[in-house]
Amino acid sequence: MTPIEMKAAMKSLNTSQDAIAEALGVSRTKLIKAAKTNPIPMWLKYSINALIAEGVASDFSRRLVGSRWTDRIARASVPILIEKAQAGETITYKELDELVHQRYPGDFGPSGTLTKYGRVCGHISFTCDDLRHAFNHHAEPKRAKNMPPISAIVVREDSGMPGYGFEGFTYEYLKENGKGDLPDEDYEAAVEYVQKRIFKFKHWDLLQSAADKAAELSE
Repeated sequence: MTPIEMKAAMKSLNTSQDAIAEALGVSRTKLIKAAKTNPIPMWLKYSINALIAEGVASDFSRRLVGSRWTDRIARASVPILIEKAQAGETITYKELDELVHQRYPGDFGPSGTLTKYGRVCGHISFTCDDLRHAFNHHAEPKRAKNMPPISAIVVREDSGMPGYGFEGFTYEYLKENGKGDLPDEDYEAAVEYVQKRIFKFKHWDLLQSAADKAAELSE
């Protein structure tokens, strides 16, 4: 198999390179490097053929599937974040925790430290990235074009900025949108840019659909 044939085979899966790499248990970098090797390594050839045989297609729910506290809280947080995004508002970690418990009284128990929401927000923004990357590679789903990582609107009460660890989502989105020249020290401007894109984005129903499907698969 040649790199051209491998490119066609991977495209036929109708999902992102990130999703394929995750399914194969390798890094995206290793996947891309192997896919450009001529001839294609046998492990990749057999793995991709196996995925094709299984009929693997885009599934944007996988990061939100599960019965752990993080998985359940992430699914419960999605509609709250969408409402805030549509209203053009940010929300603190504390406010998000309070709203989740108000809407689902008795379902989750005490949250403990709010730093646990960092992983929750990560799962949600990775789902946004999956949707956006799938459009970048395959032009599907069409409405996912430029979907920003919605968790940028979840901010610390003391600083008004997303929690530690969100920088990766921020700068990846900037680079994809031709704003990679913003200096690292101007992180506030970078976050503000992403937040504005979140407030303008119109197709958050795609994210909600992923959360709904994840809930069904987790029952």
